[in-house]
Amino acid sequence: MVIVGGGHNGLVAAAYLARSGLDTLVCERRGVVGGAAVSEHPFGPGYTVTSLSYVVSLLPPGLVRDLGLAGYGTAIPPPSGCGASLTRRANQG
Repeated sequence: MVIVGGGHNGLVAAAYLARSGLDTLVCERRGVVGGAAVSEHPFGPGYTVTSLSYVVSLLPPGLVRDLGLAGYGTAIPPPSGCGASLTRRANQG
């Protein structure tokens, strides 16, 4: 089975297919896999960001258990109910 795209969805699909006994190959255009789960430094080495910050709250706990992700260091804290929204005002005066 060939999975085109090594984002988080492709990696999950590949894990389940491989677990079912299929030979699985993941092909990714970038030099790193993970999609939205990748931490990067677009603003320089002092700033680490990931687009997964929001969607990680949507990760089903059953998937974490099923794939044994806790054994790889995955820990998803419960939602705290806190958040922040930063905006820039055009006229600060």
